[in-house]
Amino acid sequence: MANSNYANRRMLIVSNRLPFSIDAGDPVTIHPSSGGLITAVHALLAGSSGAWLGWPGTDESEAVNEALAAYSRDGGFSYEPVFLTEQQRDRFYRGSGLVLHRDE
Repeated sequence: MANSNYANRRMLIVSNRLPFSIDAGDPVTIHPSSGGLITAVHALLAGSSGAWLGWPGTDESEAVNEALAAYSRDGGFSYEPVFLTEQQRDRFYRGSGLVLHRDE
């Protein structure tokens, strides 16, 4: 039987959004999202030295990057933001993939 010990493996989560919302005001604040899936994934990811990749829901700035670094400092893993351009956001959230087609 193959060794099924995953303790030494790095976990990587990739999703369309990071599991929180960011208020990019002054100061930047981060509000964790809730839900069963997020809670379960956090428990698996904690202490894995892994990373959670996704769009943070805001534009990139030095203040946002600093807040993200501080937010993930003690979790045993990191949040890796994938910042999107306005065009990319429009195509994803209002693009043809979300348009409902009706048969005439």
